[in-house]
Amino acid sequence: MSEEKTKKFGGLEMKRELFENGIALLSNAVGESETVAISGSIKAGTICDQSGASGTAELVSRLLMRGTRALSAGQISQKIEEAGATLSFENRDESVNFSSRCYYGVLDDVLEIIGECLMKPSFPDNEITLARNEILSEIKAEEDDTRSTAYRRLMELVFGRETPYGRDPLGRPEELKRLRSEDLARFHRENYVPDRLVIAMTGGYDFDLVRTKIDKIFSGWKNAGSDKFSYRETGDVPPSSSAVEMKHKTQVDLAIGTKAVSRSSPDYYPLNLGNLVLGRLGLYGRLGKNVREDRGLAYYSFSTLQSRLFSGFFAAFAGVNPSNVSKAIEGIFEELTKITSEPIPQKELETAKKNSLGSLSISLDTSVERVAILHDIEYNGLGLDYLERYPAILDRISSEEILGCFQKYVKLDRMSMVAAGPVDDRALVPLRATKMVH
Repeated sequence: MSEEKTKKFGGLEMKRELFENGIALLSNAVGESETVAISGSIKAGTICDQSGASGTAELVSRLLMRGTRALSAGQISQKIEEAGATLSFENRDESVNFSSRCYYGVLDDVLEIIGECLMKPSFPDNEITLARNEILSEIKAEEDDTRSTAYRRLMELVFGRETPYGRDPLGRPEELKRLRSEDLARFHRENYVPDRLVIAMTGGYDFDLVRTKIDKIFSGWKNAGSDKFSYRETGDVPPSSSAVEMKHKTQVDLAIGTKAVSRSSPDYYPLNLGNLVLGRLGLYGRLGKNVREDRGLAYYSFSTLQSRLFSGFFAAFAGVNPSNVSKAIEGIFEELTKITSEPIPQKELETAKKNSLGSLSISLDTSVERVAILHDIEYNGLGLDYLERYPAILDRISSEEILGCFQKYVKLDRMSMVAAGPVDDRALVPLRATKMVH
């Protein structure tokens, strides 16, 4: 027997259905709308790749719409086009996410296609070859891009090269080339199971009819895969710095970061609010003002906090002229030093809180952003009352709490750094000097 719960936030009504086989549905039915937006995920991302088979999750995700037991790639494409709908799948570090938009009159057809793709892909050899070649081309392009190179190398330094969060989701060419149809089928059988599936929907439909339809499509799908989705933390990785020399480029991209918190951590909220002040508000916060606007040292400079189910990272990024690398590093560390040693002024804190609430409110007005928020609420286990609780969560955060969290997680002597572009290892000397001071 399935379980249904309902919660209202302002004018937003959410219903949650947990089906017998573990599929979770979070719904916001809006009667006056003629369109439906769907955001979903299945926990079968890069984290599930086996040693020596990197890129399996990526390749599987690209083949979901390229042939099933009942439909060819062409037939799937034709059905979606005839319905005037959109449907795409994307592999990430933890999950394969999918999104769709359609007219409510063809919703049943779209749900059936999603079910067919998720449960019954056939992995035809010709499509494997095409998809693999696409990935290999993207890997080459990524390796020739300074920003992508800096980011990927930083993830390796922060989490470890052989860990799920440290690996490139695209995989390694030599391992991708070894993958065959039977490898992909085995990966799918072990990881594409119903209790890892989350579906979020918003738009013009009847909840009871949709619930019945989803149950009909997926009820025969059983949890016969591998052990419960999990992740074993590797512990601290020693901080280090790396210069990736790309002499043919004209820009250097900098990436400075450290491991942070998972999404479920109470420390996520003060860290996220502090990150808004540091590198997001306006033209990228304090970092943008100092490094880009006031000093003119960077084409861009911002910070980010990315929190996953099991871990996360904090990082600052900048794109600079090769002659400004040392000064840009100094400017970034000036702001990192400030936010880890001084409480944020109350006026600046209130601005960040208003921005956070305002951004959420605006996002809830559009179906695509609203359904993404619904998905994240379910995926991260935040609870149906999350939107109702969020203003109070923000209101309780003080400058002192933000300072304490930054001091706890953003330790300057534990930051790793990458410089990618026409630069050599000598450019990283200022970073090492900074570490010695702090």
